[in-house]
Amino acid sequence: GSCGASCVSLLTDIAGNSVTSISAASALQASSVFVDVVAARPTRFDLDMNAGLLNVTYAKPIVVAQAVVSSFVLSSPWGSSLALTDTVLLSTQNGVVLRLSLPALILNTLKSQSICLTSSVCTMNATASPGLDTSGNAMGPEATIPLHTFVADTTAPTVAAFSAIDLISGLVSVLYSEPINSRPPTAGPYALQSE
Repeated sequence: GSCGASCVSLLTDIAGNSVTSISAASALQASSVFVDVVAARPTRFDLDMNAGLLNVTYAKPIVVAQAVVSSFVLSSPWGSSLALTDTVLLSTQNGVVLRLSLPALILNTLKSQSICLTSSVCTMNATASPGLDTSGNAMGPEATIPLHTFVADTTAPTVAAFSAIDLISGLVSVLYSEPINSRPPTAGPYALQSE
């Protein structure tokens, strides 16, 4: 620690004698220093599909501002995968957690490709080095990063817009806030009215 002389007075030998402090001018040089050469590895990830948040936790601090987020890939067991491009770093402070915000385009693509709809169909890996740890070690690719916490999407889709009303065929194009099942509704859930 760095508590100075107050720590020294707490240290005693078996007989109860206090350790004698050493002044800064008489400081002892270390006989050897072992440099950290082991790169930080991710220990887990947490994904909130409702809020669009992804946290990747590392075993030791990383240089967050230099993280290469596009090296992370979310996948499903049946082969669909998506690299996390265009995500937003929520913090640039160095630490053990890389916090990301997933934009609507990424979330909607994950949903439309059935990636990470539930915790059982959600895996993540790093295809390339996602950056450096705070000791300057390059982090390598990771085959699998374990999922720790998963929050499923519970927000119902809403109608964002509709257009292309074809009065001859009776078809209306509807744009939703997120992907929906491709099966058309059997009963007409819509009512069109004029003003």
